[in-house]
Amino acid sequence: MFRRLLVPVDFSACSLQAARHACAMTRMVGGSLILLHVLDGRVTAEQAGGQLALLGNEARHPPQLRVVPSVASDVALTILDVAHSERADLLILGTHGRNDLGSGVLGQVAHRLVLAADLPVHLVPERLRALAPHARWLVSTPEP
Repeated sequence: MFRRLLVPVDFSACSLQAARHACAMTRMVGGSLILLHVLDGRVTAEQAGGQLALLGNEARHPPQLRVVPSVASDVALTILDVAHSERADLLILGTHGRNDLGSGVLGQVAHRLVLAADLPVHLVPERLRALAPHARWLVSTPEP
């Protein structure tokens, strides 16, 4: 079962939807949540931290909040570095964000993360049906 969920948030509608979805997942199945914002000059670290804190109020337990500068101006690389340092075992992404430059179905950063990640990636569309409170999560395990 996934225990440490990392959600990169750029405050676009889709990334906010992904964060809300992750909050709902942790309320239903447990685990800890890490909300991450990679600074890109649009908001200050203080503004980002405050917005992440408000978003984290929807989680089962208070999430860990991380605001970090971009490594060599590469947001995808920065997200993967944080995922490794935090020992995340699931990356939850919105499919489009502020940096979508017409890269097709996925946003540019999401596309790069899906290709480069060495951990599972859960993609969340902007128009997501809400998880029902009675929903059950099934986990497939190999037979012994």
